[in-house]
Amino acid sequence: MKNFIFISQFYKKLCGIIFLLFVISCAAISPPSGGPEDDIPPVLISSIPESGALQFNGGEVILQFSEYLDKNSVQDAFVVSPRIGSELIVKYDDENIIIKFPDSLLKDQTYVISIGTKLKDERGVSLENTQQIAFSTGSSIDNGKISGRIYGGEFYSAHLWKLNQDFSDSIFFTKPLYVADANELGNFNFNFLSSGEYSILALEKSAAGLDFVPERMSYGFSPNLTYYLENEGIISEIPMRISREEPDFNYAFGEWIGKRWGKITFNRILEPLDFGRIFLNNNDKIIEIDAFQNPIKKEEFLFISKVDLEPGNYEAIIKDIEHGEKIISDEISFSINVSSIIDSSALLIKEPTSVLSIRADKNNGPPISIVFSKPILTVLDSAFFIVKDSNRSIIKPNWKTPMLADFLPAEGWSEKKKYQIIIHSDKVLPIDGMPLSDSLVFVNIDSGKKLGYGSLIGKLDLEGSDNFIVALQSIDNESELFFSNTNIEMEFNFQDIAKGKYKLIVISDRDNDGKFSKGSLDPLITSEWFYEYPDTFEIRTNWEIDLGMVEKE
Repeated sequence: MKNFIFISQFYKKLCGIIFLLFVISCAAISPPSGGPEDDIPPVLISSIPESGALQFNGGEVILQFSEYLDKNSVQDAFVVSPRIGSELIVKYDDENIIIKFPDSLLKDQTYVISIGTKLKDERGVSLENTQQIAFSTGSSIDNGKISGRIYGGEFYSAHLWKLNQDFSDSIFFTKPLYVADANELGNFNFNFLSSGEYSILALEKSAAGLDFVPERMSYGFSPNLTYYLENEGIISEIPMRISREEPDFNYAFGEWIGKRWGKITFNRILEPLDFGRIFLNNNDKIIEIDAFQNPIKKEEFLFISKVDLEPGNYEAIIKDIEHGEKIISDEISFSINVSSIIDSSALLIKEPTSVLSIRADKNNGPPISIVFSKPILTVLDSAFFIVKDSNRSIIKPNWKTPMLADFLPAEGWSEKKKYQIIIHSDKVLPIDGMPLSDSLVFVNIDSGKKLGYGSLIGKLDLEGSDNFIVALQSIDNESELFFSNTNIEMEFNFQDIAKGKYKLIVISDRDNDGKFSKGSLDPLITSEWFYEYPDTFEIRTNWEIDLGMVEKE
């Protein structure tokens, strides 16, 4: 009987626990499982008071969204402009956000709440665009607008300041009055602005609302230092292009590999780059050095000593580093160590490592490069042959550096042919160690269909005395840029452009250097004005494409 009572009580407790767990699971709010992934961004449904409300005296503003939000994303997603004296109080209540304003607001002032794309729903989907709502403590609300587009391929934000006095570049280092995230196309908007003079700066999105630290952030200037906004006026199409500030040119790292040679890598690429003098110092013994820039990895230089070096430590010194006829560094020095181990390894071909596929260009090039693992100081006659259609002939390399040679047949590459470059190992001798392991080494090349070329002409629908140039940028390779000047009729002309899709960029070439200038912080120089046409244009083989009048949208 006692066992029965014990079991009965046990089951009663078990049922109670199960019931309690059931209630708790029903009460817990979580996104439903299964089905298609939710990628719909949250939407602001309403606000209390409504956006545009007048005689606002502070207190709570309630923002209702279309779904539950990620609590951790709330605090940094809201900016009130102009800034209020006390810290902004933002509370989260399921799909509602409550923002607490103080009672001591400025008289006849429009306050703007900017809701940034840092705000996310429970599934991590961000708000699609920055949204702004506004309230006025007076009888009218400001309604000026400033908008534009940030270019750069990632997500960015814009900082906006209203000037109360003459412009100073120090304003960029103060907290912005307004912050707006750009959408996926780079478009940004500032609404509910009062009349006055403004300055703007583009920044990477992660820096939105933060203090400006130029050496740590990507940023971009607009074409004007300031913009004057009329009462209820509209300023649009401000273009800005983001880039990261280049560090001061300096030594990054290096290694001395053999008795006579080593490599050094700088922290950035500069072209052209010239050295006044390079030498090694070992207990006041001076050894002169020759330097060769790697044409593929351009921040890297090959250093070759004129004599064999004894094992030990040396100081490498580079004097009078010149870029563009300007000395950028009087001296860079660093330490190297020459090993006592004798290099007995065999020479290798570092590139190419497989069959090369090429397409002949309009000059029947391009040359193909062979990169060796060590400097080559001795090349005997008949070291290199080329084979095409079973015909074998000597080919002479064009040595770009002692480690890299370019090869191009005398008549250029033919379409749809197989080539083979043959290297006689005993005739190509490295600075240290052994030659190539195999007596004959083969580099195989497949040539495809020859590249086609066409032309593109047109006329800009622009007026003014600016020196406009037009850039043609490849869609497949953004580093591939072609430039055309415009004549007095605003006509441009591109000839011998490889087949493919391109976009047009118009630039006001203020400094007459034939390319886009992004501006600088020190000295403070604004960027050049530019406009990217949204449409793409296709170059076709042997066609001249006449775009006619090209108008801004």
